[in-house]
Amino acid sequence: MKKSLQKTFTLIILAVLFLSGGASAQFYSAGDLGVNGFYLSFFTEKTAADDSVDLTIFNRISNSLLIFEKALNGKFTASFRISYELLDTTGSIVYRGYLENKREVTSFSETSGNSSYTQTFATVRVPAAAAFLRGSFTDQTSSREIPLRIRDIRADDFQFIIAGFNGSERTTYLNFSNAAPFNNIGYKIALYLKQAPDDKPEFFFRQKDKDYRLNPEFTGNGKPVFSYADTSVALDHLPDHHNIWVVPSLQAIADEGKGEILVITGGKDTLRSEISCYWINRPAILVYPELAVRALRIIEESDSEISAILRAGDENMYDAIKAYWKKKDPTPGTLYNELMDVFFTRVEYAADAFMTLDRKIGFDTDRGKTYIKYGPADEIKKLISTEGYPVEIWNYKKSNTSFYFADRTRDGSFRLEGTK
Repeated sequence: MKKSLQKTFTLIILAVLFLSGGASAQFYSAGDLGVNGFYLSFFTEKTAADDSVDLTIFNRISNSLLIFEKALNGKFTASFRISYELLDTTGSIVYRGYLENKREVTSFSETSGNSSYTQTFATVRVPAAAAFLRGSFTDQTSSREIPLRIRDIRADDFQFIIAGFNGSERTTYLNFSNAAPFNNIGYKIALYLKQAPDDKPEFFFRQKDKDYRLNPEFTGNGKPVFSYADTSVALDHLPDHHNIWVVPSLQAIADEGKGEILVITGGKDTLRSEISCYWINRPAILVYPELAVRALRIIEESDSEISAILRAGDENMYDAIKAYWKKKDPTPGTLYNELMDVFFTRVEYAADAFMTLDRKIGFDTDRGKTYIKYGPADEIKKLISTEGYPVEIWNYKKSNTSFYFADRTRDGSFRLEGTK
């Protein structure tokens, strides 16, 4: 079940490559944050010469998109190539280049990890007349090639960049999607602007026809430096007088979906940037609301509650599920619901981990339901009964409770036969 959901997510991400970007910025991005697949961002900087620009291209490739082979040292390796072409307004190629990289992991589980990835970047000086970027991603183990859609390139004056701060440190990392994590209260957004405090800029976040005033902190002047692993990329061609404004977490006001950050100076818009709020690592089962409602029956005994969600229809069912959990929200001051996240994360794990040999979905099994209700056991004893069938005993120390499961049919069903 989990693998099929991941495959669906991968297809979705490939379908939206090169489709998003800021309306008036030099920072462009495509892809999604926290979803398996291919992520790409790029930006341009004017050079001292009017006839050229520096183009920096960042890539992030999740392990799930690569084909790994087991090496002689017991590790797993994969390799890939990303090819680029720059075209002018007539369609003629003015630059061609590529990046190659290898990925090595120590365990098989990492070969399809949602949070494991490889990052690459390249900065090239190209003619200012270059107007389009196109390319392809090739997995070199399987020779599978994925073409990337053509994207416009502009060499406008640098206006702003959206990046993230890692906690309280000054480590800035590239935001691959102009995205703010919906479920991470510690995430801050760094805006590099021309506006200084004396200009008295006003900051707003707009989403779903609502405006929220922001109170960012002015932290001085500087150039963006993007860091990941042991690599740092500085935008050396930018003047030093860009002003850094740090916007605190949007979690208290932002819902999932698209929004805008606006900066108004002297009554005029000086920045209008689309920003998306994503539930990072949102349980994949929520893509299928009917399955999510089916899982809700494990904890919800009221038929009227379930019927109310189903009556919402396909388009509104997800919102109805969120409304159901809103009544149970331990932190009603934010739109992100931790309890809903915990529940459906358990459902997603149970769906795959406790699936039977006859393909019965795992959260419908006795072990799956127990896991969803009580979480992972503190101790699991796996035994063989005197009659030869597998047995599992789950012990929960805090409640001093044990569950006894037996797989008498030897098909992975492990039915609950006792509790003490």
